Amino acid sequence: MVGARERIIAWAREPWRWHWISRPDSRFREVAKLKAVCWLDIRGRIESQMLSTGTTYAAFLVFKIAEEHYGIEKATSLIRFVNHESDGEAKRRAAPVHLVSREGMNHPAEFGGKFPKMRTDGWMEVELGNFYIGTGDEGQVEARLTEIIHDGKSGLTIEGIEFRPDFSQETKKMGEIDNGMSSPFQFLPEDCVSNIISLTSPQDACGASVISVGFKSASESDTVWEKFLPSDYKEIISNSVSPLNYATKKHLYFHLCHSPILINNGKLSFWISKSTGKKCYMLPARELCIAWKDTPRYWSWTSLPESRFPEVAELVDVCWLDIRGNMPTRLLSLKTNYAAYLVFKTTENSYGLEAVAKASVSFAAATTGTSSSSAETSDVFEPEGDSIDGRVPRQRNDGWQELLLGEFLNDEGDGDIDIKVSETKILNSKRGLILEGIELRPKEEV
Repeated sequence: MVGARERIIAWAREPWRWHWISRPDSRFREVAKLKAVCWLDIRGRIESQMLSTGTTYAAFLVFKIAEEHYGIEKATSLIRFVNHESDGEAKRRAAPVHLVSREGMNHPAEFGGKFPKMRTDGWMEVELGNFYIGTGDEGQVEARLTEIIHDGKSGLTIEGIEFRPDFSQETKKMGEIDNGMSSPFQFLPEDCVSNIISLTSPQDACGASVISVGFKSASESDTVWEKFLPSDYKEIISNSVSPLNYATKKHLYFHLCHSPILINNGKLSFWISKSTGKKCYMLPARELCIAWKDTPRYWSWTSLPESRFPEVAELVDVCWLDIRGNMPTRLLSLKTNYAAYLVFKTTENSYGLEAVAKASVSFAAATTGTSSSSAETSDVFEPEGDSIDGRVPRQRNDGWQELLLGEFLNDEGDGDIDIKVSETKILNSKRGLILEGIELRPKEEV
């Protein structure tokens, strides 16, 4: 059991919302007593390595209800593997649960979902969901309870979230559903189910893995996850600067989602979209065409621990800023809308970068000529600047900033993409720009 103190509870540190008390009937030193909130969000996480392999587990909220309570009769719950699914992806499987027993409800037949049961230790428990721990599963499993509809909530005391083997699930067959009835999937061979799942999406495959033991095995097979990987993934990873070690194709998929690799002797960074498996790249600053980049009085080359590349370019002083990149479209995923981003930082003493700059992305097709789309950006390197018919940078999770330069459709992969950002009209001094590279990724990716 994960104690209340070790869980993520919204507003848990605000004493007018939650009160931490000790109870003689609890195994922990303190439990959480809800005083008043409008948004109930409780999460408990456990490392999958702490659980037994080859076992179906269930997660239970362990709690008490005060005689005078309100707003907590009904909530929703879900289980997710933190490394494989986001909150949004897992919400599609959210199920109703009740914190009040059937006897305490006026019309219990009108509501679906799990109901709480009394435990022998004097506490109550309600099942939040179940999941299967297979060989090689890594990372955290999260059990979550939320209620964000009713305005006020009070009268709930939480001891913790308990994870224990769910032996009722161990006997489930492929495709068997919760009420014991069977579905057509129950009678299909596992490889057939794997082929069906491979026609869906990575999110759907992760969702299928928590249905039953049979679905877990089918949805995690190499047959499924090789279909989600790019068709030329073997050639790509064979050019990795560092060797990749992976036990299954699913492990490889999520490794490429979360850990970009350097390929082609460090001249490209490669990863894949978590939601679609489509290819993403970043061209490092060293591979870009930058005016005067090899002149030390204008640009210097340095290393930063937060960069994926051995070196980045730092602008010393120029009056003419011109940065260009080129990418063969055959390297990108076909039939995909891409966006190009400048990835950079600015120093504390940056100067002259607030001027309006122009960015363009042009597609040079080998057989049909050249078509291009361009956009003017304003206050390009100043995140606090006001945009005037243009775009401003956005802070990234990796500590860098990015600026959208343009978008394009890679239809047939025929030709090259030329990307450019420049400021050559106002010939004043410009300095303090640190450039990591230009990134190309599917439009839906953030």
